[in-house]
This record gives sequence, C-alpha cells and structure tokens, in this order.
Amino acid sequence: MRFIVLGGAGDIGCVVTKDLAAAAGSDEVCIGDIDLEKARKMAGEVGPNVTARAVDINDARGLASALKDYDVVVNCVGPFYKHGSKVLEACIEAKVHYVDICDDYDAAELLLGFDGQCRQAGITAIICQGASPGITNMMGLLGARRMEAEAIHTAWVESMMDVGGFVVLWHGVHMASGEVPQYLNGQWVRVPALSGAEELEFLEPLGKYPVYYLGHSEPVTMPRFIKGLKTVTNKGNMWPKETDLTALVKPFSEIGLTTTEPLTVNGVEISRRDFICHHMAGFLATAMPNVEGVEGLPHFLARVDVLGTVDGISARYVYRSAFNTSEGTGWSASYAAQAIAQGKIEARGVFAPEGCVDAEDFFKYLKTKGILIQETRSLTELVV
Repeated sequence: MRFIVLGGAGDIGCVVTKDLAAAAGSDEVCIGDIDLEKARKMAGEVGPNVTARAVDINDARGLASALKDYDVVVNCVGPFYKHGSKVLEACIEAKVHYVDICDDYDAAELLLGFDGQCRQAGITAIICQGASPGITNMMGLLGARRMEAEAIHTAWVESMMDVGGFVVLWHGVHMASGEVPQYLNGQWVRVPALSGAEELEFLEPLGKYPVYYLGHSEPVTMPRFIKGLKTVTNKGNMWPKETDLTALVKPFSEIGLTTTEPLTVNGVEISRRDFICHHMAGFLATAMPNVEGVEGLPHFLARVDVLGTVDGISARYVYRSAFNTSEGTGWSASYAAQAIAQGKIEARGVFAPEGCVDAEDFFKYLKTKGILIQETRSLTELVV
C-alpha cells in the first residue's frame, strides 16, 4: 500500500502519516507538503517507510503528476472552503483514490458534484472523514441502523486550547458567520449561524454546555446517504466559556468583519476575515494561558442524538465520546485510506463516511486507539 498525505507535516496530517506508516502492509507513506524541509525532518523521525516531497496544491499539473505514484491520497490541506476541489480534480486526472477531512459545508457541496467524474475514473473519494464531520456521521449511522430513523442531531464542543493554527481560526470564523445549511422537515434551509441555542449534556467533566447552529457538513451529506431522514442538524461551540462563539465571533459578524470582502487600511488591502483571525490569534495567545479551571477537560466532546421508531415505539439513541481533536480526526482519515487500499471499500464515486464505511469495523479500529463511544437508548410507547 502506498499513500501520500498532503499537509502531512501539519497538526492533523502528522497523525495520519504516523498511523499509516505503522499500518500492516504499508509500503510507503509520502509526506506531500509545501514546506519540504519540515516534511523531510518529520519523515526522518517517523520511520524508514516514510518519504517527503514538495507539493503545491495550487500547481494543478505538478499536483496530478505527484499523485499518480500512489494508491490513496489523504488531503489534510485546509481550510477547505478556500481550496475547494483542487486535490480531488488532480486525483481524478491521476486516477488515484481520495480521502479528506473537509469540515466546510460549501466545500462538501462542491465535492459531491464530482461523483460522476470519480465513477468514470474508477476511483473512490471519501470526503469529510474526520472527527466532526466523520466520527459524528458514523455515530449517526450506528443509531440509524437500529431503528427507522427520522432525525439525527450532531453536536460538539472543542477546546480553544486545541486550536493549532491560523487555518483552524479561518474555518471557525467561516462556520460561525452568515447563514448556514441545516436539513429541517425534509428540506435544506439556511439559518443564521450561532442561532438555535440550547444546552446539551456532554460527557463529564464538561457536562452541560451551550451549543449553536454552525456551518458543518453533516446536514449536507447525511440526508443523501441515510434514507428516510427528515431532519439533520449540526450545533457546536468552543470552551472555555471565555471563548464562547457568540462572544468571540458574533460581534464581528454583525458588523460585517467576518466576510472575505477586502478591507482597506491606510492604503493596504486585506481580507476582512484575515484581519479578524489575526486579531483573534493575538487575543487567544494572551488570554488562554490565564484561563483557570480547565485542567483535565477533554479537547473534543461529541454528542449525536438519533430519533425514530423501533417496531412502532418511539426511540432515541444518544452517542457520546471525548478525545483529542487532532488524533480523532487523523485516525478517522487513516482508517478510511487503509480500508480503500485493503479493498474493504469497493464502491466508486464520491461518498461521505456514512455512505460507504463499515460502522462496526470503523469503531473497532478507533477502540484500538483508545476512543470509546458511549451509547444510551430510550424507548417510549407512542400515544395513539
């Protein structure tokens, strides 16, 4: 098995690289990164079956040429709303299988449109194979297989302490700005980001915490791949409370500073979103070290509620988990890449995880990494 991990020297890419390098039957894992020196350094640290090469995803011809030597490409280069379909198009040209960790709703919508081209090229493309989306999608699939599912509500809370770079801030501002898609009553609709506030019970020690509508891809993909659903939502937030998204992003969104429109300052034109992200990066660098009472809290907490009926009885399955963000995201993507290379996934086209990944095998793999899923259920007789 030969893999190339684009952005493989980054926070999440390095998790994918190390996991694939340790996988049975893995002949080569190439770190494809624009920073060749960093990629070479990491390759030397990981193992003899890890190589490095300079790859620029903005060089379409060079990218396709670089990818053709491998079985599966894992794309960890974000934010995905900025880079769109560049890597998938190169994979189609090179006829190489594709996995990514896309977490932006508009990028997911774009990538789904390449289904026909992927089928024609004879390749499998699995998008949104991270934590949320990714692990959350598979939790929803678990519950949907236990009932006639009508609604899936995905939710998460992430530690701002775990935000590892500028790209993550870009994504955070993007998902918390403007109007974002949710699937409500059988239709995709746009709702204001950071609306729909509610408190949900996550695993301890976090417990109850507020979450809001955000722009993730679960509502975009799950109704397409899990039949019978009438509602799919995604809500989330950041902890600690000092970084609640309604305080961190909403004030800037309300005055138009989170858009990608240019802003001219003293004759210099910059993106409004870049300006705000730099501001937030400075705030977090000074404020976070002084926050108290957050020791021992997990980096990422997920909750998925699946609602429907079992033999005419109203049913609710609730799935909860907690793990390190980068590890959960990276291991999820690594599993999918291995499953394709091993022939476990033979379907061709573009899929989200819930469309082609075996849920039991997936969670069995995560369990070997220490990621456990708590399942609770309740059944209520329907009143006629």
